[in-house]
Amino acid sequence: MRTVFLNCLFCISFLSACSFFRKEATVITSHKTAFGERYFSARLVEKLKTVDGPVIKDSAVIKVLKETLIEELIIEGALYSWARANSIQFTNEQLLKHLKLQVGKEAALEDTVGEATPTMNLLRDALYVQLIRGALRSRLKESVVATEEDLKKYHADVRKDFDRPRLQIRQIILAEEHEAKTIMQSLREKKIAFAEAEKKFSLSRTFKKDDELPWLDPKDSSFLTQFISAPLGLQSKIYQTAAGFHLVNIIHVKKNANQAFAALRPQLEIAYKEKVGEDLYLQWLKDQVKTENVS
Repeated sequence: MRTVFLNCLFCISFLSACSFFRKEATVITSHKTAFGERYFSARLVEKLKTVDGPVIKDSAVIKVLKETLIEELIIEGALYSWARANSIQFTNEQLLKHLKLQVGKEAALEDTVGEATPTMNLLRDALYVQLIRGALRSRLKESVVATEEDLKKYHADVRKDFDRPRLQIRQIILAEEHEAKTIMQSLREKKIAFAEAEKKFSLSRTFKKDDELPWLDPKDSSFLTQFISAPLGLQSKIYQTAAGFHLVNIIHVKKNANQAFAALRPQLEIAYKEKVGEDLYLQWLKDQVKTENVS
């Protein structure tokens, strides 16, 4: 009996040792970045978490998820390669800062960034890839040269978007109608300034100065459309929406202006470079899926 036990123990130890020393298989190599089976499995598990229970056993669903993941890894390998070729690296501090902008809190990341190669830390890799994507987008946008002819053609295509009306308004949003009536009376009698009442009483606390107010497009909602032809200043009516009772002060209305090309040129150049840069970025991504640097 003791001999059988020792033989079993030896077999278990031998198999464990073989497993330990077995070299991890590579699932895919993209642009000299190798993605191993453990990493691939970890990424696949994350995808499976988004799938409903009954469907998760469907082999066709698993096949689609694997194909999607392989395509993602091909692109990520290309992004890592582009970053290395352009000497682009990001520190843990930069990764944490990027994470804070997204979710408002820090997460545990590896102490050393090292080369931009995948590790088992999926969060860190995801952040790293996002930053590379941002850097690539910026480079492509900066590479766009906008000629006068390009901008004039672009102006002709989009001038209706630049020329349509815009509004700047202040609002006091209240939960109860009686509150709205009381504050409206105080505003009419000039016992309180609109901006002061907005700071004190409005449910919406995103207060901005008059010159910092966003330009709103009346086409975005039926609520805004009614103010295109309204007089500037405090509106006499109390408006009710799903958000509550609104007191509205119109600061500025910019109606159809048919602005000349020269006046819009700075905005046109920024918008044109953004558009063409994004087109170049999307084409770059498509090209990486077709590349031969994959095995």
